[in-house]
Amino acid sequence: MRASLICTTTLIISSSFGITRLVAGRSASETHLKASQQKTSELPLGERHSRPKLSLETALKIAQTFVQKEHTDSSSYWLYQAHFVLYGADNVRDEEKTPCWHFTWLSDRNPGRKMEIVVSMNGQPMETPNM
Repeated sequence: MRASLICTTTLIISSSFGITRLVAGRSASETHLKASQQKTSELPLGERHSRPKLSLETALKIAQTFVQKEHTDSSSYWLYQAHFVLYGADNVRDEEKTPCWHFTWLSDRNPGRKMEIVVSMNGQPMETPNM
């Protein structure tokens, strides 16, 4: 009798814990889904995302060639980051900005020194002014 009472109590407690845990898990995922949807809708260019006309690999080769031609001593620089950006002034609408690959190289010799190269979708490289 005592064993069956303990078994029944254990079964009731475990099943109620499982249901509570399932409901809590569902609630957490619904909250996560709402947060993800909100962030997605706030992303710039949400409706304009498309494959860049110029691949990252091709743009990097163009930028590296540009750096070698323009900077005789580029051996101390290393590629730090690459981003797909819209290039243009802050007061210009996104629709009027130029889509580009933006590369940043940092210097080993001068820790604060960097080179930034922008490559447009038509393959034209340009060094951005350092401020």
